[in-house]
Amino acid sequence: MDPLRWPSVFPTIETSRLLLRKLTPRDVSDTFAYSSDPEVVRYLRFSEHKSLHDAEEFLGILLKSYDNSADLIWGVELRSAGDLIGSCRLKADLQHRRCEIGYVITRQYWRQGFAFEAVSGIVDFTFRETDINRIEGYCIVENIPSSAVLKKCGFSLEGVLRQREFLKGRFLDINLYSLLRGDQSISISAK
Repeated sequence: MDPLRWPSVFPTIETSRLLLRKLTPRDVSDTFAYSSDPEVVRYLRFSEHKSLHDAEEFLGILLKSYDNSADLIWGVELRSAGDLIGSCRLKADLQHRRCEIGYVITRQYWRQGFAFEAVSGIVDFTFRETDINRIEGYCIVENIPSSAVLKKCGFSLEGVLRQREFLKGRFLDINLYSLLRGDQSISISAK
């Protein structure tokens, strides 16, 4: 069997409005901007950050993930301003040729298509440049905007994982979405 195609160098992805790039320690203030907003982290696995130090520790964990080549975390940078407006993660299970995608966007940039654009760019890159066959997206059932992004990107709802996670003091139902290499019928905004 041929070796699995997977990036040996961290990939930068450009879309019409975004630069998806490696995070750096300089991103701490912008990371704090979204990680300290209770509305932004409402459906995420971590609680809001109370101080810049919390964001520094969080960013440190993300930066260490670059040691694991199967875990790609991009900073989502607005090309026109150079501001970091969120992040996206693609965590791979290379043995089974599948990935899990996640994303977060700073609240002031919600409802402007940035999550769709970032996810579309990553999906396009993944199916074009790697041998991944399946991308999964999980979101809390109550997180309607996240479900909408996945659906708009062509993901199919496979089902609800009942009380799958215990987060922030309660059991939560999680929607499981997937997109297969053969499903590609979406309009990709990546270059």
